[in-house]
Amino acid sequence: MSVAWSDFQVVGFQRESARTFASTYRYGKTVSKALSISMHLAQHWALGEKVTAVELARDQDLPHPWVARLLGYLTRAGIVKSFRGPGGGYVLAKEPHEIRLWEVVSVFQRDDLELSTKDLVADRGLGLAVQATNQIIREYLDKTTLAIFVTASVPAIPSRS
Repeated sequence: MSVAWSDFQVVGFQRESARTFASTYRYGKTVSKALSISMHLAQHWALGEKVTAVELARDQDLPHPWVARLLGYLTRAGIVKSFRGPGGGYVLAKEPHEIRLWEVVSVFQRDDLELSTKDLVADRGLGLAVQATNQIIREYLDKTTLAIFVTASVPAIPSRS
């Protein structure tokens, strides 16, 4: 049996924060916060604004040193650009539609989707379900860009009337 992303609905994901998405699945706090910061920068991209680490820390309710460290990793990965001095701050290095969610996740999380054959046999099928689910999530993160967090490009959720 093959499982495709189209078999699942993540209703309202576009309206939920990256923090909720990441914590719902197998990603930890660091990935969750990095996605939240990236989401915040994507929203400011549409406004043409730079955001300082202090503003991000305040808006995300996080310690400034941690935000600065995450921004450093994202900058080194080429996802974020930094500008020093008065009027400086952080922006996405590319347009939101050019940055896949997986690019952000992979800075902090190694790709460990594959389970060994021994693991798959030992757990009587649970490993296959976990592996299929992980593959669906990975494919979604690889297809989805930060553009989903920019208000103007968020697709409307159909009403159920």
